[in-house]
Amino acid sequence: MKKSMFLLGALITISMCTFANEADIVEDTVFKPSGKFGLEYKAYGKTEGHGDKERSGDTIITPIQDVWNRGANNYSRLESKVNIDMTENSNLEIRVRDYNNLDRDDESSKTKKTGTETRARYTYQHTPKFASRLEYEYSTKNEEYYEYRGIFELYKNKNSVLSNVILEPYYAYEQPTDNGGDYFNSIGTKIQFLGDLFAGFTYEFNTYFNESFYNHDFQTGKDSFKNKEFTIEIEAYIYNSIELYSSNNYVLDFNFEGGYDPYTFAQYGRYDKKKKIVTDKNEYTLYAEFDLELTYNITPSLSVSGGVGAKYENWDHTAEKSARDWRWQPFAYLGTNVKF
Repeated sequence: MKKSMFLLGALITISMCTFANEADIVEDTVFKPSGKFGLEYKAYGKTEGHGDKERSGDTIITPIQDVWNRGANNYSRLESKVNIDMTENSNLEIRVRDYNNLDRDDESSKTKKTGTETRARYTYQHTPKFASRLEYEYSTKNEEYYEYRGIFELYKNKNSVLSNVILEPYYAYEQPTDNGGDYFNSIGTKIQFLGDLFAGFTYEFNTYFNESFYNHDFQTGKDSFKNKEFTIEIEAYIYNSIELYSSNNYVLDFNFEGGYDPYTFAQYGRYDKKKKIVTDKNEYTLYAEFDLELTYNITPSLSVSGGVGAKYENWDHTAEKSARDWRWQPFAYLGTNVKF
């Protein structure tokens, strides 16, 4: 975690130095640093059917039959985000998520989602069509992720079926925090398409072409081992937000999003030593999420909001040939946003 704080400090220092240098060059401009801060508490309930017992009449056959979404039931997430435009060309975004178990007596409490996740992104806009982004992430699994990404805007036509086409080549490195040697490097490219559909719907379509290089072998067959792999990932989302009611400072919205998150095509499957089979190398998660949100705008720069909703997803069975068991998980949230 010390490395995390050191890197965050370094990013902020670099950003402030950039701000100071640009301020000297453009002293007579009217630009002023600005940003926003958000704080949200979100609680997730039990996934439909999780922990149900298999019965034959009144006789319990298996104490726990369904464990949908194991490790992510009855937990909370406290998220804080800050986004600062420090100069006309530089932006710093920091997000911290703290996860906590809400059901200490649950049979799977040892696998609950707990811990803190930190992400920092620094973006510099070199030209109107090209930007660079540095990213650092510290995960709840005690892994550190570093990335450089170039962002090229290839096409722009606002409020159309195809409003943006963006190309993002990147290099990434990931390692355990304890430097255990289980690291890998990735080189890839993301192509993003954005646009507007009918009745207020918008869409996002992303394709990732990625080559990963591992410092260890992984088993792809009974006597087969590899240390690199090519994958293609496809993300396809649609969004909509419908204003149901507004009066003075109150707004009630119905929000929807859904799609593939993601659909992954891998070069190799993994060999299951217990079953002595090679797992399906392609898999997908398909979901739909709905929520009802009430926002109260206290001032033009300060608002609070809260809502309830649910997510429908194939939580555990994601293999392409056997994807099944879509189940609901409810959630509720309360948050505030400040512009400065």
